[in-house]
Formats: sequence, C-alpha cells, structure tokens
Amino acid sequence: MAPYDFREIQPDQDYTYSTHAMSPQALLSVYQEVNQQPPPTAYLLSVRGTQFDLGESLSAFAENNMQEAIELLEKIMQMPQAEWLNEA
Repeated sequence: MAPYDFREIQPDQDYTYSTHAMSPQALLSVYQEVNQQPPPTAYLLSVRGTQFDLGESLSAFAENNMQEAIELLEKIMQMPQAEWLNEA
C-alpha cells in the first residue's frame, strides 16, 4: 500500500449532520454554492496510518509515511505548478 494518497478533488455534496465532519469535497461544494462560481483548484494529501486508539502515539509506520508525504510536498513546492500536477 502506498504511504499516502495525493490527488485533485472536486466539489461534491455530502449529507453529514454537522459541519464539524464535512469532507474537503463538501467544503468546495459550499464555496461554489455561496460564491456562485467554481472553487479554486484543490488537492488532498492523505497519509496512511495504522493504530488510532485514544492516547496512542504515532506509530513508526505512520511516521515513515508522514516523512514520505513531507518529502513529496517539499519536492512539489520547488516545481512550477504545471510540472507537479503530474504528481497528483
């Protein structure tokens, strides 16, 4: 399994009960509805983790995945946007 997922996201309504649990895609959808225009281009970086028990510290597995995600971000921050779009 990949250590992270990095991809462009689009507006998409979800029907969560509370705005505290809105997905990034739902936030883009709200932006679009409120502003009556398409939202800016947005990307989502999700880092794979393993143990999510209350009080658990970051596992070595997740720490490694986070480091790989940071390296991706550092790499794409040095590139013109047209080049790093291929990373998404």
